[in-house]
Amino acid sequence: MLDPTTPRTAPAVQLQLHPADHQHASLLGSVDAWAHTLRSDHTRRAYLGPVLRLLEHPAGFSPAGLEALRDHMLEAGRQARTVHRAMGAVIACSAWLSTHGHLPASTPPALQAVPRPQRDPSSRRSEPRRTEQLALPWPASPPPAG
Repeated sequence: MLDPTTPRTAPAVQLQLHPADHQHASLLGSVDAWAHTLRSDHTRRAYLGPVLRLLEHPAGFSPAGLEALRDHMLEAGRQARTVHRAMGAVIACSAWLSTHGHLPASTPPALQAVPRPQRDPSSRRSEPRRTEQLALPWPASPPPAG
């Protein structure tokens, strides 16, 4: 007699396009392909770092993962513009991955909804330039007409 719990046919092999929770590391090859679409080596290095750090996080490409990356960078003393650029890199990569079928289409809009840090106008990376450093030699004023 046949056991009713035993399947009669082998289960179909399903191609998984969208990673499940905690499986975002499977996107590494796709992220590498995205990085090669960036023109500049400098941009590639700057953008790839945050994306790879996000892949290591258990939440991966999710709002919780991006918030964790943002908070970690801010706690490490990174400036708001650096964190803003890193978040932009993650969103750009997620859009590319979504367009190519590696992430659900709902991922990029969800990541865009994560609040970005506000730049503190009182903090400056370097001293402001002095006016005389910016000024060009200017001819003396003509004497007043008499």
